Amino acid sequence: APLCGITTQNSTSPFVEDMYEHIKAMLDEYKVVINRWPQYSLLLES
Repeated sequence: APLCGITTQNSTSPFVEDMYEHIKAMLDEYKVVINRWPQYSLLLES
């Protein structure tokens, strides 16, 4: 049983880190889109 607990801990932390990196990258892209949105809307309106 202790071995099982150790393996789950070791296997979940990289997964959580990957998810965190993935979410961070998505947020960065989202910020870029939000920052450029005024330019996009100006292009669409004109």
